[in-house]
Amino acid sequence: MFGEVFLQAIDSIKNNKLRTFLTMLGVVIGVASVIMIFSAGNAGKDYINNLFSEFGSNILQVSERTPGANEKKDWLTVDDIERLEKNVPQLQTIAYMSMKTAKANFNSETKTAIVTGVNEAYTELTPFDLARGRGLSEDDIKSKADVAVLDDISAKSVFGNFNPIGKKIYIQDEHQGSKSYTVIGIMETGTEDMGALMEDKPITMVVPITTLHSFYNTDRVDSIIAKVKDGEDIDAAGKRIDTILSLTHNNKEKYSITNSKQIQDAVNDVINVIQIAIMFIGALSLVVGGIGIMNIMLVAVTERTREIGIRKAIGAQKKDIIIQFLMEAILLTGMSGIVGIVCGVLPTFIIANIAETTVLSILSPWVILLAIGVSVLCGVFFGVYPAKKAADLDPIEALRYE
Repeated sequence: MFGEVFLQAIDSIKNNKLRTFLTMLGVVIGVASVIMIFSAGNAGKDYINNLFSEFGSNILQVSERTPGANEKKDWLTVDDIERLEKNVPQLQTIAYMSMKTAKANFNSETKTAIVTGVNEAYTELTPFDLARGRGLSEDDIKSKADVAVLDDISAKSVFGNFNPIGKKIYIQDEHQGSKSYTVIGIMETGTEDMGALMEDKPITMVVPITTLHSFYNTDRVDSIIAKVKDGEDIDAAGKRIDTILSLTHNNKEKYSITNSKQIQDAVNDVINVIQIAIMFIGALSLVVGGIGIMNIMLVAVTERTREIGIRKAIGAQKKDIIIQFLMEAILLTGMSGIVGIVCGVLPTFIIANIAETTVLSILSPWVILLAIGVSVLCGVFFGVYPAKKAADLDPIEALRYE
């Protein structure tokens, strides 16, 4: 009997192809959107987690909470770096930087320049991909060398298509005068081909922090990045740093200490919230699709009233009619779910490629099972009323229906 009912349901669906397609569309969109959103969210988390694994999840970043409003006694300095190196045994490496804004002069042009002074450890603990040349060395730091590493956009802006390695760039400050730096390396940003869109970008250059401090006659540090040894408690290290800085500068709550694990967890939490929010939107789409299926099934009951009357007249029971219409509703939503899965899975190959991860790592099997399960449940839920209405028809009245 089941096979006969199934074949009848297939015939009924095939006889109304366009109507079937339009009815399925809402469920297809709902299922596909849920799968795509979860895949995109998982890809985002994979990408973020890969970045953190590349540069370590045991990184602490220390900075002043309100650098522009702090008094001079609150400033972070090179002395603080030495103090932390001696008194925080959990730390493996400490990188630090200072940033200044100046003017870059080249080819009769003047452009804003962001000059960042760093120590040699800074390039180890931050994204610093060299396209050509070399980075800053320990000797550069110790000797206060007048050398600089530019990003690829800045190099193209200053030197055009000529090789910038070994050439000089001139920086001018209204208070300190001018200084020339020899370009020793080019950083890769991945935006070199954006052309005119990057024309207004300031010249970005990285120099030895000792050179920067000497030129500006300061020892101020804007930011500290510390790597905690493997196996050490990163939270304890952060609290110890905060205590030392607060006691040294005789203040409290002046410094922001953030560890990379907190940032990683916060980003993942945001992605999770977005996934859940859009899942509900997808669920609404499924409900709308289910209502469409109920509507079409009610139309089918009206169209097939005489058929129902004939079947009941020759002995079909209520349950037979209910099963017949429920089978059609479940088939509609089941097929919609399968098509939706295909439409949702195919884009994950593109998403995985963009996020530099694998399809298997971003495609959640439970989401696919949930999507197909919900679509079938929609068929049952929204098919019950039309099926019951069909089963309750009086056979005599149904036979008289025109």
